[in-house]
Parts: sequence; structure tokens; C-alpha cells
Amino acid sequence: MKFLIIADSHGKKMATYLSKLPYTVNIKSIFGLKFVDNYQKNLSLLHMFFSREMQALLEHTDSVLFLIGTNSIRCFTSFEIINQIKEIIFFLKNK
Repeated sequence: MKFLIIADSHGKKMATYLSKLPYTVNIKSIFGLKFVDNYQKNLSLLHMFFSREMQALLEHTDSVLFLIGTNSIRCFTSFEIINQIKEIIFFLKNK
């Protein structure tokens, strides 16, 4: 099984790769990451999904865990964040 963890600064102390047969875990931690950021696309999870690097990671991943939240709360209401998460899940399910 291959797992991918995408985190904001909460994942800064995690290793970037863990392997313990039969599991592998890739960890991508980005300071300031939000679910959606239309102004700084390098800090937007949704926009990251369109990058070649993320496409390659997702192709070989069985499960994804998101550790993101506090940066989004500064900019958006909870209603908006929930809709952003729905959009991300929809994107992943239809990929």
C-alpha cells in the first residue's frame, strides 16, 4: 500500500519518506498551504494537483491524508472551506 500525506507546517517535523513493508508513505509538507489559494497558487492544494510532480505522486498512491487547516481558516469561512474540501475530494475521485 502506498500512502501520501500532504500537510501544512504541521508536518514540518515528519520525514519526507517512510517505508516499512508492505507500506510506503510519501510526505509533502508546505508552509502556508491552504486548500485553495487563488493568489498564491504555490500555496494552494487544489492548484498543486495540476502539477506534474503531484500527478506522478497521485498515480502511484492508494490513499491520501491531508493535514491542512489553520492557514485556510485565516482567509475563509468554515462554509467556504467545506466547499473547497468537497471540490478537492470530487477532483480526486474523478481523476
